[in-house]
Amino acid sequence: MKKVVRIGAFLLAALFLLTALAACKKKTPSEQGGSETNGGQNEELPFEMSDNIKGLDLKDKEIKIWQFTKASNSAESFYDMNGNDKGTSVEQKIVSRNLAVENYLNCLVTFTDTDVYSGNVGDHIRMQLQTGSTDFDAYEIIQWNCMPLVLEGWFKDLSNAPYIDFEKDWWSDSYHENTMVQGKPYVLAGDISIDMIRCAAAVFVNKTMLEKYYSSEENAYDALYEKVMNYEWTIEEMTTLAKGIGEDLNGNEQVDIADQFGFLTNYSNNIDGWFFGCGGTVLKKNEESGLYELNFKTERNGNIMARIQKMCFEESPDDFGNKAGSTVIDGPMTKTVVEKFAMGQMLFCTGFLYTAERFANMEQKYATIPFPMLDENQERYYSVMHNIVTMFAIPANCQNYDATCAVFEAMSAAGHEIVVPEYYDTTLKIRYSENAADAKIIDLIYDSRMTDVGYVFENRAAEIPRYCIMYGMSFEWYCEKEENTIQKDLDELNGTEE
Repeated sequence: MKKVVRIGAFLLAALFLLTALAACKKKTPSEQGGSETNGGQNEELPFEMSDNIKGLDLKDKEIKIWQFTKASNSAESFYDMNGNDKGTSVEQKIVSRNLAVENYLNCLVTFTDTDVYSGNVGDHIRMQLQTGSTDFDAYEIIQWNCMPLVLEGWFKDLSNAPYIDFEKDWWSDSYHENTMVQGKPYVLAGDISIDMIRCAAAVFVNKTMLEKYYSSEENAYDALYEKVMNYEWTIEEMTTLAKGIGEDLNGNEQVDIADQFGFLTNYSNNIDGWFFGCGGTVLKKNEESGLYELNFKTERNGNIMARIQKMCFEESPDDFGNKAGSTVIDGPMTKTVVEKFAMGQMLFCTGFLYTAERFANMEQKYATIPFPMLDENQERYYSVMHNIVTMFAIPANCQNYDATCAVFEAMSAAGHEIVVPEYYDTTLKIRYSENAADAKIIDLIYDSRMTDVGYVFENRAAEIPRYCIMYGMSFEWYCEKEENTIQKDLDELNGTEE
């Protein structure tokens, strides 16, 4: 069935959204420093390795890891954990990371690409494990369709995992906190994968268009940059700049995808960026009971919903489009929206840091900035982690549990020193940034990363912002309508089912 999407200011629709739980601040990869290995040719590595695995010899044991590389959405992308010694600098560093781990632990790490598309990963892993298969010692999982497998009991409780030191900087403490079930960790999130950076929500601004339409204002981008760095970057500021940018490029006097816009937001992956970028919340943990509760009926959430709905419906298309009225179009348009920005037909493009990979050949200048705040009373930016972020899980029937844990500890430590800095400093802050000032905003986005339990586990409560924003629903009404289902999800997450 085709889906119909209304174009006004946005191509709207759904994505599960995150409650605003700020990530604990760590040093950025640039601040971490670190040394490089020579491709794993030495037994001792010139960077920190956990005491838990120092001197460990796995005696040529092979650790087999299931992975995927194919994206179901053409605007998304995933790295091959095997790397490529003739590929990009990041892909080459992945090869070096893997060799370093194998040489250090005296083992073989095999990543098997199963040709499964990202949208089918959860179902495929479930079917694999239902057969009792022990073919793989670990699985690369995607958040949105694999975290429910944790609740189904397919993965090991890692509370006492041998060799894993969750206190180390190469593990994401904030992500582990938000992926726990009843206080127990079941997934590994950290510098094993650069997705912990790539998937942070971000907005891209076309510098060339900004200067063109605001040429009367000297150094239009410099003014925008100062607002961002001074925490004055708000929805009001963004919508003000976006107004008046629309043009009827094909001359048919109708709003359609061929036209120029201030910005568009695709239904499949951006609504969460707006809501949680404004500090919206869905779930919270009760400090006394330790249980998760619905935290949506708040005055702030009401203000956020009202402002975003105004932006989506009342201010469009006359303000952001081509002043020719509204229309409907068919199908998911994520790739098209990204392509329009790359062609210079949108002032702003909402997405994630990995979206910049689609602008490699863009002729016009652009910069990366955070999603805007609700207003200047908001103290910080929030960059939600897209739910395609990848993590790793060890099946409950793993035959090489101890050795697998050791491999992941070494792999995350090596990734912290070899792969992450290459992606962060060389790709994001040099290749995708025009100058040092633009690179500073990357640090700002890095420090603003966050996620939420409800979003992580595909909880029904996380649908609330999506449906309310898309369809102009009252969130009080929607909460009441879905109360029983939401409570069932919370009971499952809290372990309080009757």
